[in-house]
Amino acid sequence: MRRIKRAKPSPALLVAVVALVAALAGTAIGGVAVTALNKQEKKQVKKISKTQAKKQARKLDKLIELLPGPQGDQGPAGAQGDQGPIGPTEGTSSNGAFLPPADPEDTVESDDFDTATPGRLLVIKPVAGLSITCDTGKAWSVWLEVDGDPLAGSGISSIASGEFLYGLTLSGVTTDPLPAGTHTAAVGVSCDSTISGAELNTNGGVSAVVLGG
Repeated sequence: MRRIKRAKPSPALLVAVVALVAALAGTAIGGVAVTALNKQEKKQVKKISKTQAKKQARKLDKLIELLPGPQGDQGPAGAQGDQGPIGPTEGTSSNGAFLPPADPEDTVESDDFDTATPGRLLVIKPVAGLSITCDTGKAWSVWLEVDGDPLAGSGISSIASGEFLYGLTLSGVTTDPLPAGTHTAAVGVSCDSTISGAELNTNGGVSAVVLGG
């Protein structure tokens, strides 16, 4: 029985196949003369190219499947949660060297204000201008009080009799918590002797902040 020998691929076919695989892999090889192939070799190259192209296409499909898709529409907002508890607050003030008298001689201006919750208060009172005249030329003092109680840290003392103070801002914190409701902020004044005259330019109004218990 006679054995049929398969023909070995020609050098031109080998070069064409190598060039094709390199091109599909992204490497450029130039100078391959396709015209040097015979008809049978050209068919083989086409068959190989189709096979390699299908493999590359399958790889590309898998890569495309791994890519993230377009972002979807935003979902509806969730329900609003419950309001948290009111955080702790703190405030303090100090008289320094000045202590308002327990029984002020006079109050030259007062304003009422309301609070909805109990607690210690930070109270701020602007005064456009104020002058107190004391007999015998003694010095005078001024401070802020709430419901008749002087506020620590709000006082100015040793002011010359008849001196006019412009653009005052008196402020202080109540020593004890006050109940919710209506309160009165007043500007208290006193002489080292006796008040004989007073002049007041007022802005009117008062600010108050509840600091908590």
